[in-house]
Amino acid sequence: MLERFESSGDAPENVWAFVEMVLTHLDTIMVRNGELQVMPERTPRILFDKLIAHYVAHGYAVPMNSQDFQHGLHERFIERDGMYFTPDQALEYEEQKKQTPVQSQYSLYVANEREGIEWIRRTLIKPQTYAELAPQWMAMLQKPKKGDQIPELMDILKENFIKEEDGRWVIPDFENQAHLTIMRNKRLRKQFDLFVEQAERARRLTDTNLEALRYGFTECYKEKNFATIVKVAEKLPEALLMEDEVLLQFYDIAVSHV
Repeated sequence: MLERFESSGDAPENVWAFVEMVLTHLDTIMVRNGELQVMPERTPRILFDKLIAHYVAHGYAVPMNSQDFQHGLHERFIERDGMYFTPDQALEYEEQKKQTPVQSQYSLYVANEREGIEWIRRTLIKPQTYAELAPQWMAMLQKPKKGDQIPELMDILKENFIKEEDGRWVIPDFENQAHLTIMRNKRLRKQFDLFVEQAERARRLTDTNLEALRYGFTECYKEKNFATIVKVAEKLPEALLMEDEVLLQFYDIAVSHV
């Protein structure tokens, strides 16, 4: 794997070799208190983050956007309960699932938008109405890092999930997910562009969104717009920048190019 990257750098076909390597080294099954646990490391967003972090750390061009990544992931690997597996791992997971119930709710607390999306996805294994979700959501919410903001529950639902005629929210199928991802990315880019404008005139960016920053930094990296990454990063609260691996890697690379 490493030899392949050294010889062919950022060739697009390396993406799936990298993903397969990551999946192969992850636990296939995790059982706790008699339930199969959800493994966030196997979800599309976390896998894409790992890909971005690897490519940026090695100075490679990011070969695709998140929706193309999700499409390729869906074509090449096997999805089970919102997680992706190699074929052999999927068989092992299915065998275990016959004997062990899947964790009914995502147990981690919600301190940012991404954690919120993943928590809702796990909770919607059983479709629920907004009224049923809201009290559970409030119980899971934690204070976000300084400078970050978590969207309202209804906004996250509208942007990432599907509402059925009976009022219950459900996990979208792959085609609907692809459309929602495109619309969400447009919102994230619009937010990021606003942060760029604010960075021109403000001493500090106090009300941002971690997902919009990650998306914006990724796009700037692909455009080789390193100056914008540095300009925005240096206006962020220090903890927000230093404690997020994705933002920090983009910033370190960008500083070396301006």
